[in-house]
Amino acid sequence: MRLVWLLVLLMTHIGGRAIAGEKVPDWLKAAAEISVGETKGDALILFDEGDWVISADGKMDIRLRYAVNILKREGRREAKVDHYYNTDYTRIKDFKVWLIRPNRSVMEYGKKQISDRAILGNDLYSESRRSSISLAEVVEPGSIFAYEIVKEQRSLFSQIDWWFQGMSPVLQSRLMVTVPPNWQVAGRFFQHAGAPAQLTGTTYRWEMRDLDGLKAEEGGPGGLRVRMVVNLIPPEGQAPLRTFQTWRDVSRFLSELSDPRSVYSPEMERRARELTEGMTDEFERIRAIGKFAQSINYVSIQTNLGRGGGYQPKLATEIFKNNYGDCKDKANLMRAMLQALQIESYPVTIHASDRSLVNADFPSLDGFNHCILAVRVGKGIQRSAVIETESTSGADGSAWVEMSPPTTGQRNSRAAARRPSASARTSASGRFAGSATAATAHAGTAPIAATSLTLRAIALRATRPSG
Repeated sequence: MRLVWLLVLLMTHIGGRAIAGEKVPDWLKAAAEISVGETKGDALILFDEGDWVISADGKMDIRLRYAVNILKREGRREAKVDHYYNTDYTRIKDFKVWLIRPNRSVMEYGKKQISDRAILGNDLYSESRRSSISLAEVVEPGSIFAYEIVKEQRSLFSQIDWWFQGMSPVLQSRLMVTVPPNWQVAGRFFQHAGAPAQLTGTTYRWEMRDLDGLKAEEGGPGGLRVRMVVNLIPPEGQAPLRTFQTWRDVSRFLSELSDPRSVYSPEMERRARELTEGMTDEFERIRAIGKFAQSINYVSIQTNLGRGGGYQPKLATEIFKNNYGDCKDKANLMRAMLQALQIESYPVTIHASDRSLVNADFPSLDGFNHCILAVRVGKGIQRSAVIETESTSGADGSAWVEMSPPTTGQRNSRAAARRPSASARTSASGRFAGSATAATAHAGTAPIAATSLTLRAIALRATRPSG
């Protein structure tokens, strides 16, 4: 009986409705007529288009269109879509999926067949969701899988990401961005020399054709797909968008979110002094506060992401009182307690595993997934945990730290330091010891709690430590 019910539920999930061929949208009709010839690979992405229309108030109307030809049985994996969005700033207005079979009959799928679920992962609560449907079990070689998503987005952030390349070969991929008059648009390609935009009125179009598919290799480097990031720059004060043209802009924004939240209470100061009572060695005092921060329960609650909530820690006093928080909360708590001991520190935002996602020449909030703490130490401390940062490599000469591994076999990590003031030019240089906080390694591992109070433990190693 359980097996029968399972089959009924599965059929309900994938069962679309047959429609006449003339009801297929024109863009899909055109894609379906493309001759694939002797194409390498198990599937061929015929058409992949993103169309952004930006209003003067910063609202983004977005239309995504995609069609893939399933050439072989092994290519059935491509007959699916997982669309990630956030309820805080995105509204899905329409979502349709089509399957054109080899006999040219057409099935259409809509809201009843598309699942929409919360993405929790490490989070106790999150506004992130995933709309998805997979036809991999029913699709035949020679079929075309396609979808169109229409959504509206209102976010504080002004950058658009577009991935031209995937695991299967791409015949045509296109990004279009339409902006109001007097807006500036700056695009940057990664893993490709790129091409200038084709401009029609205030619509910018970037297009790439005949891209090879990438082969997945276990342990291979990330960030190899051809990718583009577009910066939208409205006239001063015209739209409530936050632009990041320099790393100082990134640093200033992060500081605005975190600095007011690192105030300590009398109870926190008393606890910090208890933890370090009788200690004369500065590093040992830092270690004691770090160990206390580690003991805080790792609980992640992600809200208000469209306005920077993912980067803003809770008040240090709340973290201390409630005994839980995520990486940025733990770093903030440690910062406040060190401040009570007159020890200077500040948060550093990093990507914990893939350094290719952060580029020194292109300031952006994209590509970060973790927060650590840099603690300034005196010249007398000679420990392996101390990293010398005598110079910065940011485009504006500040707020950027390149952390090189002190031993071989470890990954470099790139970080944006949160210091907005004029003195930031020297704040990003000096000698720093790292904090240990709970983290998600984002490299196929479970959440980790570092066992060593070093930057290496968090910034440079994406492995599960023992203990």
